[in-house]
Amino acid sequence: MRIRLPKRTFLFRITREGRVFFLLIVVVGIVAFAKGINLIFFVLATMICFALLSSIISTTSINKLSLARVLPTHVFAERPFPVELILTNHKRLVPAISVVVHDTCERRKLEPKYVVKVPPRTSVSTTYQHVIDRRGEYEFGELVISTSFPLGFFARGFATKRPETVIVYPKVVPLNPNFLANVLSDIEGQLNRPGIGTEVFGFRKYQHGDDRRFINWKLSAKTDGLVVTQFSQDQHLQVTLVFDNALTQRDERSLEQFEELVTFAASLGSFFVEKGFKVQMLTRTGTVPFGEGNKQLLRMLTHLALIEPVEATDETDEIYSPTKLSNSIGILIAQEPVEGPLPHFAHTFHTAGKQAVEQPAPTLAGRR
Repeated sequence: MRIRLPKRTFLFRITREGRVFFLLIVVVGIVAFAKGINLIFFVLATMICFALLSSIISTTSINKLSLARVLPTHVFAERPFPVELILTNHKRLVPAISVVVHDTCERRKLEPKYVVKVPPRTSVSTTYQHVIDRRGEYEFGELVISTSFPLGFFARGFATKRPETVIVYPKVVPLNPNFLANVLSDIEGQLNRPGIGTEVFGFRKYQHGDDRRFINWKLSAKTDGLVVTQFSQDQHLQVTLVFDNALTQRDERSLEQFEELVTFAASLGSFFVEKGFKVQMLTRTGTVPFGEGNKQLLRMLTHLALIEPVEATDETDEIYSPTKLSNSIGILIAQEPVEGPLPHFAHTFHTAGKQAVEQPAPTLAGRR
C-alpha cells in the first residue's frame, strides 16, 4: 500500500565541512588539469564520488519519513510541559540514521532533538520540555526533519506544516491560608442571614407585605400579634466570581497589574472548586455558568486564558446587577475601586493582583 505523506517543503544546505571539502575539490581539480598527473585525477574522482555518495545516502535516509506532534491537554503559564514528537520511517528496508527534528512555536524554532536510528516500518518518539511565560492561545507550526548523515557535507530535510493550537491557562498559585479562612468566614456569615431557604433563622413580628404563608400561628396565639418565621439562605455553596476586566489605562504597569489580577481570579476560582462550591464566573466579555468539579475549573481557566481588557460601557455594567448572582454568594474582583455601595457582594477586591497573589491579603471593601 502506498503511503500518502503530507505536503512538505524540501530543504538543502551545504554545511561548513561541505564547503571546505568542495574548496579542496576545486584546488585538486586545478592542480590535476595543470599538471596532468593521473594520480591526482584519481584523487579528484574519488573526492567527487564521496560527495555524490554522501548526497545519495542522505536523500535516501530522509525519504519517506513523517513526524507527528502530541501536545498535552492542559498547559499552564510558567510551568514546563512535555511535547512528544513521533518520527515514523515508512520505508521497507532502509533505516533512517542520525536524524534531527525541530518543532516551532509562534514561528520560532525550538530546541532540536536528535534521533540516532529509526528502523524500517517503525516509529520512534522523543520528548522535549517547553515553557510559555504568558497565558493565551499559541500556535505550533512547522515540523522540520533534517540529516547530514553520513559525511556531514550536506544537510537535507523537509518542513511539514502541522498547525496546532494550545490554550495556556493562567497561573494557579497557592493563596495565604489566613486570607482564605477570612473569606470563608465572611461567606458563612453571608449564608447565615435571613433569606429564602429551609432552615429556621429566627422569628419576628409580622410586617405589612410579608408572605402570609410564613406566619407562625402557634407563636402568634401565644403573643399579642402575628409572628413570622424567618428562614436562612440555603447552604448551596454557590459562589459567583465577578471579574471586571475593564481597564481605563493601557500603560505597561496597568497591563501588568491586569495579568496579576487574572492570576488571582484563577487561583481563587480553583480554591472554591476544590472546596466543593458550585462556581459561576461573570466578566464583561462572557459568562461561565454554574458548575462544579475539574470540568468547571477548566472552563473558567479557559475563559481567563483568553480574556482581554476592555473599555467599560453601560451595557457591560450589568455584571454588577444583583440578579446576575442567582441567589449565590457574590465576590467581585476589579482592578479599580467601584463607585457606589454593593451590598449584594460578600467581598469586593479592588487591588493589583500581585499583592493578592504573592502576599494574598488584598485591600478589601467587604460588604455584607
